[in-house]
Order: sequence, then C-alpha cells, then structure tokens
Amino acid sequence: MTGLEALFDELARLVAEKVVALLRANGRDPPPAEPDHLLTLTQAAERLGVSMTWLRRHSAGLPFTRKLSHRVVRFSSTGIERWLSRPGSQVLRGPENPRPASTPQGRRPRRDPQSVTP
Repeated sequence: MTGLEALFDELARLVAEKVVALLRANGRDPPPAEPDHLLTLTQAAERLGVSMTWLRRHSAGLPFTRKLSHRVVRFSSTGIERWLSRPGSQVLRGPENPRPASTPQGRRPRRDPQSVTP
C-alpha cells in the first residue's frame, strides 16, 4: 500500500465517522451494518411472534410494510428490528417471547335447550 492509498483510506474512515456523527446529532440512526432484506409474510410473522392472519390484517398500518404490487406485500427486516426495539413495543415481542394465548372471559359452554330440566 502506497502512502497515497493509505491517505485515501484514512480520509474515507474520517468521512464515514463524520457522517455517522451528523446522523446521530439529527436524531437519526446510522446506516445499518447489514443491508435491508425484504421478508415474506411467513418470515415476518415468525420474527414478530404473531400469526400470519394478524400480520395480513394490520399490514397497512405498520411502518415496515412494502407493497410491491397489487398482490405482493413484503416486510423490511431492518424496519421490523427498529419497530421491536422502540419503547412501547411489548405487544410484539418476537419469536422468543410470544404473546400468551388469550382465553375468552365469561364464556360458558352452551346448554342444549332440550336437556334443561325444570
């Protein structure tokens, strides 16, 4: 490596550090270390710890949804990670901590009207 190449490498490192510092100062996250991947419905539901039906119903209101065409919807992997790391996202916990199964409150088995004795 020549002296000029070493100088260019050092300059590139300094510029990258400055860009990250400016992004943090403006309240933005630095660029992700790995590129963003678009996940299918099944992959995204597994990562979020929700059912595919729930994710399909709520996809229009989620910020990491990417609609590629009329029938094709994908989900940003970095967007999901950012969504899960934000405060208040305990509802969506990820596959390692799925939500507990809900049980209907106050429901009793139906009685057969024929079997009721006075």
